[in-house]
Amino acid sequence: MNEIDAQTNRPMEAPLYRRVLGRPPTKDFATQGFCEGTLLFSIREAFYKAIFSFCQRHVYAADLIVELSADPGHCAIHSLTPDLESCLAPFTVDVRYTFDEQRIYSAVSLRER
Repeated sequence: MNEIDAQTNRPMEAPLYRRVLGRPPTKDFATQGFCEGTLLFSIREAFYKAIFSFCQRHVYAADLIVELSADPGHCAIHSLTPDLESCLAPFTVDVRYTFDEQRIYSAVSLRER
């Protein structure tokens, strides 16, 4: 199962940043050419689209952590809830992203182990 998401590569409003990130954005990501909150939002959206047909549950910001990798274009998703973890158990989750000046693109692939 593969799912994608695309967002405009621009900063979110401050209240939405707090909701998505749970903290203010860090400035070091701004130098990399993408908006941190928008990227994480896009990754979570693609993840939600990928797992919904299997788990039949909503995924909330508090349910997972998106960890950006030092390798550009890659990241990891860590489940924080037992029911989401058990839903993901049969799968390998591969998360990729890319961006340009106008858009951020995220893709999540679920492959059976």
